[in-house]
Amino acid sequence: MAHARRKFFDARNNNSKLTDHFLNEVGNLYAVEKTAREEHFTHEQRFKLRKEKSLPVLNALKIWLDENVQATTPSSSIGLAMRYTLNH
Repeated sequence: MAHARRKFFDARNNNSKLTDHFLNEVGNLYAVEKTAREEHFTHEQRFKLRKEKSLPVLNALKIWLDENVQATTPSSSIGLAMRYTLNH
């Protein structure tokens, strides 16, 4: 997600509404990882936490990307960021 996040961060001047939404959701994913790291979760605990907290965010992001990518110009920075994320 770091590469996708960076592309959206770079595109924030192109469409702040879309980039802000994506960056906020990625922030939620990072918060899940921070919790697991700070609480020294085992691999099994991390898996369960990710399934419970991260998977719904990722699924919602996929739907959001699919719904919004066609409204962007493919060569714009936001369009490139969205297409990069969908392809990876």
